Amino acid sequence: MLFSFNKLKELASLTPETTVNDVVNAINSIGFEVEEFNKFTNVEGIKFGKILEIYKNPNADKLNVCKIQFDDQERTIQTNATNVEEGMTVIAFVPGSKLGDITFGAKELKGIMSEGMLSAPSEFGIDKDLFRPEIVEGITRYDEVTDLSIDPIEYLGLNDYIIDVSILSNRSDAASYYIMALELAAYFKTNAEVPVYKQPNMATDMKVENGSAHSLVAIEGKKTFNLTVKDQIFLAKSKVKSINDIVDLTNITLLMTGQPTHAYDKANISNNIKATDYSGTVNVFGNKEVELKDDLIIMSDNKPVSVAGVIWLEETGVSNSTNEFVIELGR
Repeated sequence: MLFSFNKLKELASLTPETTVNDVVNAINSIGFEVEEFNKFTNVEGIKFGKILEIYKNPNADKLNVCKIQFDDQERTIQTNATNVEEGMTVIAFVPGSKLGDITFGAKELKGIMSEGMLSAPSEFGIDKDLFRPEIVEGITRYDEVTDLSIDPIEYLGLNDYIIDVSILSNRSDAASYYIMALELAAYFKTNAEVPVYKQPNMATDMKVENGSAHSLVAIEGKKTFNLTVKDQIFLAKSKVKSINDIVDLTNITLLMTGQPTHAYDKANISNNIKATDYSGTVNVFGNKEVELKDDLIIMSDNKPVSVAGVIWLEETGVSNSTNEFVIELGR
């Protein structure tokens, strides 16, 4: 499993002086095996800036000229992105900043000097396929950042190492941040910051039967939250593709707790949920047909809704327009 060094350090309440080598040695000493560890990105010197003014480059059809205030000075940067707006807080590669072996500088574009490049998270040396289309195709806004002196590398957690750990077959519980953090806290003799939640009182008409599963829980919810760019970057650290807020929430739950979690659009399922063995063809997420033979599935009345603990089906999964949803947790 791929772990973020920063997240493990945070959850295990390790001291600021604890290095990635310290954590790697601890994981090996505990009885797991670190295959390798690498820097998450090789980006340096990027800055937050606020767009003060935008106008078209008169010598180009697609270039927008942006006057941007940074913490140290005002700069002019050109971009072909169509979603830039005045008052928007952005991140830019300014002259002197780096991405790997590339050092950015000022350059004349169609008669106007451009002092750097506006950037989306997908341009920080992270696999673009792991981000949602709106992140890849446009410039990301960070209007919650009001202090332009904040380092974007610190803010987004780009100054991280990814630790690849082989999980023992008899310790599948350790394929989660919470359990690995508890192990590290015990090793370093700290108090892990692993939250404990009390189950809320919930009224529901749903009827859930374990059936062939050891346990099965369904939780109804409404889309009243928005995940952040930081959340998408956290998923990217584990090479998990960001889909939409609800699906991303289930994947973050899996990474943090090790609990397989699926979400369904409530409009596409009934109030009767059960785990059962099933044989037949199902259309899983990604519009792929899969043949099952006596495999455990989650059933809504007589309709399969997911391959239990593996993947949800195309017609019952959530979409960007889903408002009411059901989260299923089973084992």
